Amino acid sequence: MQSEIPTHPFNPREHLWIILWTLVCLLAFSYRLGEIPPYHPDENFYVESGRNMVEGGDYITPVYHEENRFAKPILFYWLVSAAYTLGGIGLVSARMVSALAGALSVWITWMIARRLFGPRPALLAALILPGCYLHFQISRWAITDMTLTLFILGALLFFIRGYQDEKDGRWDFYIFHFFLALGFMIKGPPALLIPLLTVGSYCAVIRDWGVLRRMRIVPGVLIILGLNVPWFATMFLLHGDEFTRHILGAEIRDRVVHNVPFSFYYVGVLFRYYLPWSLFFIAALLVYSGMVPFPGARIAESAGHPSPLGKRIREAWRNLKAGEGRPLLFCFLWIIITLLLFTIFRIQHSRYMLSASAPLAMVLGRFFVTWAEHPNPYRTW
Repeated sequence: MQSEIPTHPFNPREHLWIILWTLVCLLAFSYRLGEIPPYHPDENFYVESGRNMVEGGDYITPVYHEENRFAKPILFYWLVSAAYTLGGIGLVSARMVSALAGALSVWITWMIARRLFGPRPALLAALILPGCYLHFQISRWAITDMTLTLFILGALLFFIRGYQDEKDGRWDFYIFHFFLALGFMIKGPPALLIPLLTVGSYCAVIRDWGVLRRMRIVPGVLIILGLNVPWFATMFLLHGDEFTRHILGAEIRDRVVHNVPFSFYYVGVLFRYYLPWSLFFIAALLVYSGMVPFPGARIAESAGHPSPLGKRIREAWRNLKAGEGRPLLFCFLWIIITLLLFTIFRIQHSRYMLSASAPLAMVLGRFFVTWAEHPNPYRTW
């Protein structure tokens, strides 16, 4: 993704536009936040636990209905408590954390797409993302998932920056690890698994392991441990086996070992919760996989006619692994990793596919630009 992608000079008008669009998204996500009662049961956990922190002064142990609540690490509780301090205790303040994270996610998606695909696809990705139902919905709930998605986006943005800057990307990789640490403080292992598996699968497919030497892995592990160990250690000292049993049992064992049957639930989530965009995404998959001939996909043709299907698929795969196709490959792997991860663990919550929203929007941004450049691709066929 480095030399193949041209750099785009700083454009003040572009940046002013994305700032204004981010503010519009924030207004949309926060519109009448308090008029809808808690819809998701998890909202009450964070709303009330944050209230207890502010009123009781204990910012270490979340308490819900006078019982210690060990589910999820501490950072989201702190963010809700900070929102209460700034805006007053109430549902609106608690939900503003997710509304702000949802708006900032649009901005970071634009930054990633601009680096990968250029200004026009980035513009379209930023327009598409808040129009995805799942993104809009979770941006209005006081739950952890939108903030987790924001930190995953931040981590992958700085990975891409460091990856593209072969000469001096070390600070980008430090920030990459910092965002991983923040994400772990929000929701634990998914904050590490999604970005690290995306990066690892990308490097494996293109056979570029040299980036591992530049990623500052040892300092990165220290950053993650340094930000997370103090709270976990304090909780262990305060609550001992009760806390340990919850982490090893409810948070790890029960999420891996359970009786939920294997299903393609998340494939359905990708389709239903992203309509109508999922229809265009299917079209993009068919085009970029070579299954449907399309001139803009740079698949070989012969005498103005589409090549055989097998040849198109092989060439499409080669194009994804080299040259201008690598940004698309990165986005596709990002979506696939998110899909496979939660399918394997068989935990069925539609919001877990939220991390796939940004790469889906970026693929569509690129696809629509390709489409605009070839408005009548089948005229000669």
